[in-house]
Amino acid sequence: MKPITTRPASATAQTQQRTQTTQTTPTTQIPSTQQTQQAPADGDVFHGSRDMRTRVGVTTLTAGPTVTALPKLLDDWKVSLLDAAAEDLADAEIIAPVLDKALKQAESDKGESLTRQERRGISNGVYKQLEAEFETAKKAHHKDLTKSPAAKKRTERDVLLEQRPRVDKLKDVFSPVAQQLPGARDNEIVLWENKNLMVLVDTFAPSPKALVVPKEPVALPVDAKPVLLDELAVVAAHTSDAFSRALGTPPAGIWVNPPQHLTVKQMHVHVLPDAGPFTNDGHPAKAFLEDPQFKPQIEAFFATIAKELAAKLGPAT
Repeated sequence: MKPITTRPASATAQTQQRTQTTQTTPTTQIPSTQQTQQAPADGDVFHGSRDMRTRVGVTTLTAGPTVTALPKLLDDWKVSLLDAAAEDLADAEIIAPVLDKALKQAESDKGESLTRQERRGISNGVYKQLEAEFETAKKAHHKDLTKSPAAKKRTERDVLLEQRPRVDKLKDVFSPVAQQLPGARDNEIVLWENKNLMVLVDTFAPSPKALVVPKEPVALPVDAKPVLLDELAVVAAHTSDAFSRALGTPPAGIWVNPPQHLTVKQMHVHVLPDAGPFTNDGHPAKAFLEDPQFKPQIEAFFATIAKELAAKLGPAT
C-alpha cells in the first residue's frame, strides 16, 4: 500500500488577493473508499488574501521561534464577523428573493419536495447568475458597516446579540473529548495537548487540517481570556510549522469562524495548510478512519505531524 503523501496545491495561493475556500491540486495516494457525505464542522470558511498570507519572522511566546507568524485571532475574527455581516445583508437583498422564487417554481414543476442535491444545484445556479450584483451589494454594505469605529462596534454588538442565543444552543462536540469521557476519543486523532488545549485532526476535512481547541468551555474569541488566546495563537503557529516541515507546504491558513458561520458551540482555531486533498474524489480523513484497511495509513500519516509538534512543544501532557 502506498503511503499518504500530499504536496502544495499552488504556489500562487499564498499571494492571490482573492477569496478561496479549498485546495485544488488532487493527490491520489489513498485508494478510494465508500463515499462519506458529511459536511465540515463550520463550512471551512476563510479568505485567502487574509489567512493564506505568508507569515514569517515572528518569535513565539514559548517553544522558540516559528516560521508561521502568530495570528491575531481576535482581530481577524472581528474582521470576518464584519465580512459575514455584509454578506448576509447582500444575500437577503440580492439572492434570497430570487432563490426563494426559483425553489418554489422548481418544486411546483416537480410536484413534490426537492432533494438536497436539487436544491443545492438551483442555489448554485442563482448565486452564479447574480454573482456580480451580489458582490456590488456586499461591498456597499461592508463600506457602510465599517465607515467608522463606532459603526464597527455597533455591528459587532448587533451580530453578537443576534447570534449568541443560537450559538448557545449548538452542540458542544469538543468538551467530551477534552474531558476524555468514555468513547469521546474513539474517532479522534489527538496530535498534541496540554492542560489548556488540544490539537485535533479535522476528520471531516478532505485534506490535511487541524483544529486547536481550548479545553476551557468558551464559545467565541471575545469571551476568551487574553492569555488563552495567546496560547492558542502560539500552538496554532507551531501546528502550521509542523505541517510545513512534514508536507513541504507554506505557512497555513489560520482563522476562527465568525459567529454567523458556527455550527458547533465550542471555540476552535482552524489550521489549514495549502496541501492537496487525500484523494481525487474528496474523501475526508473520517472515511479512512472508519475503514479498517486504511485506518493505519491515515493514523501513520498524522503521526508524523504529532511527532513534529512534540519536537517543538514537548511531549503531550
